[in-house]
Amino acid sequence: MRGAAPKKVVRAAKESPEIVNDDLSVTVVDGFVVCKAHKVEVCPTCGFDFTSDNDIFRGRKKHQARILMPSTEISKQVEEVKKKGNDAFTRKSWDEAVMNYSKAIELSETRPSWERGLYEIVKKESAVLYCNRAAAYLEKGSFHDALLDCIVVLGICPEWAKAHFRAGCAYQGLGKLPEARDALVMCINLEPSNTDALERLQVVKQSLDAARAGDSSATEWPSAGSARSASPPSIPSAVFV
Repeated sequence: MRGAAPKKVVRAAKESPEIVNDDLSVTVVDGFVVCKAHKVEVCPTCGFDFTSDNDIFRGRKKHQARILMPSTEISKQVEEVKKKGNDAFTRKSWDEAVMNYSKAIELSETRPSWERGLYEIVKKESAVLYCNRAAAYLEKGSFHDALLDCIVVLGICPEWAKAHFRAGCAYQGLGKLPEARDALVMCINLEPSNTDALERLQVVKQSLDAARAGDSSATEWPSAGSARSASPPSIPSAVFV
């Protein structure tokens, strides 16, 4: 009796795109079992209905679409708020930039945990947001906050030269010169042509040499009123992505 064919077809469909069962030829189109002669799931002519068998595939496909793709709506919202942060950074409105990057981070973290943990596109989204906020914190002189953001970034993208560079700037601002040197060296190892890192490394090495020579003030960033410049370490203007 023909009624038993669909079950046999579904099992065989995994092995061949075209299966012949006794007196009926069937084929698989886009993963669905259909009548070969008429290319339909429900074939009145041949007397077969593959709906129930294909429903299994339909359910799996729908589940995969929901699970395997990050939310495009959240991505769109994150990108819009990040752009506001970038615009504020360009205008040197550091507090506004930090505020918008923080909002974008909060939006990104509303994703389900499986999205944040499994998808490279989402990992990169988070890394960019934290790295951009670190740049804004550096411009504000909030070196500790900048360093924390850099640590988060490097936990996600350990070989991102830009994050090592900003970590080096943060360490320098905190007066942690050996750590600044190491971070900058890592940056240069990953990106040998990074002139900003090369120049800053020279400054840090000079400060370390001065400290070894007995100038204890060289290990700390000068406070306001110091004979040395009280400005925080400057970073390149086009730092965000």
